[in-house]
Amino acid sequence: MSVSKAIRIFAPVSAAIALGYMVAAWRLPWGHLDSPGAAVFPLLVGTLWLGVSLALLVEHWGGKDSSPSEFPRGRDLARMLGVPLITAVYIVLLEPVGYVVSTLLLMLACLRLFGLADWRLVVLFSVLVAVVTYVAFSQLLLVPLPRGDWLP
Repeated sequence: MSVSKAIRIFAPVSAAIALGYMVAAWRLPWGHLDSPGAAVFPLLVGTLWLGVSLALLVEHWGGKDSSPSEFPRGRDLARMLGVPLITAVYIVLLEPVGYVVSTLLLMLACLRLFGLADWRLVVLFSVLVAVVTYVAFSQLLLVPLPRGDWLP
């Protein structure tokens, strides 16, 4: 299957999911101009998501395939399928394990999946991302993040 054909199949499905996401977000509180509610960010994300899906659909609809490239195979397919799998595991682990540990594991897995071979760099970068994002969100932006069930 060519990439263009895969996109012609994927783009309408993605657009439909984006619309469903936006409908769900529409039901959230809107807030006020000086204090936006919970609906604002999801609606922005949904709008961008829908726009990208429709742009892909328009770009790859009809005509000949602009590129004869094939659907990913081998290592590229493993990478393509690995990211959603790693993300799903991250979502499952987030509450029971906590933000810092699950984010550290997510970064470790993704960096290794994409070929960073030096374990020292992988660990260093993973720790930095987990700690810096935790401090930024929990301390600076005052966003409560999961601490994990194993912490008191």
